[in-house]
Amino acid sequence: MLESFGIDRKIKNLFIADSKNYWFLTDDNTFFFYDISRNELRTVEPGRSAGQYGILYELAQYKNLYWIMYSSGLLRCWDSSSEEFVLHNEHFAGKITEASNRLFICPTAAGDLWIMHNNGVSFYDWINKSWKEVAGIDGPSNFFTCMDLDADENAWLGTSWSGLRKIDSRTHQIETFDRMKLGCC
Repeated sequence: MLESFGIDRKIKNLFIADSKNYWFLTDDNTFFFYDISRNELRTVEPGRSAGQYGILYELAQYKNLYWIMYSSGLLRCWDSSSEEFVLHNEHFAGKITEASNRLFICPTAAGDLWIMHNNGVSFYDWINKSWKEVAGIDGPSNFFTCMDLDADENAWLGTSWSGLRKIDSRTHQIETFDRMKLGCC
C-alpha cells in the first residue's frame, strides 16, 4: 500500500516516466498518475474501464504525452496537459497478447514511435498517423529481446538467435550483425 501517495489499495504495477512522474495500477485496475512537481495524485481511469484493455504492459513518455500499451494490443496516448486520452489505436491487436513478454516503446525527438514486440518492429509517424511494419523475425525460439535508439535515432535491436540489428531512422533499411566477436581482458 502507498498511503503516502494517497493510494489505499494494493499496487499491481508501477511505472516511472522520464519526467520522474509515477504511474500506479492497482489490483482493481484503477490507473493513477502522480505528478511529482505538483505533489498531486490523479485518477486517470477507474478500474472498471481500465480493466477492459487487459494488462498494462509498457509506458513511454514524449513531452506531455504518455504512450501506454496493453496486453490486448491497444495503444493509448494520454495527454497530461488536457488530462485526457487523445489516441486509441488497435494496430497491435492480435500481435500483442498476454503471452507477449518483450515490448519496448521508444519515442523520437519529433514524437514518432518505434515499437518492438516479440516478433516485430513498427514505426509510427505521428504527423501522418500511419504505421509501417519495419522488421519481423521468425522461428520458434528466435525473437527480439531489446531495443534502444542511438543519438541519430537509429533503432538497435537485440535478438535471441539472429544477431544484432540496426534500423536506419530515415530509410528504415536494416543492417544485421550476425556474429560479433567480443574481446576479453
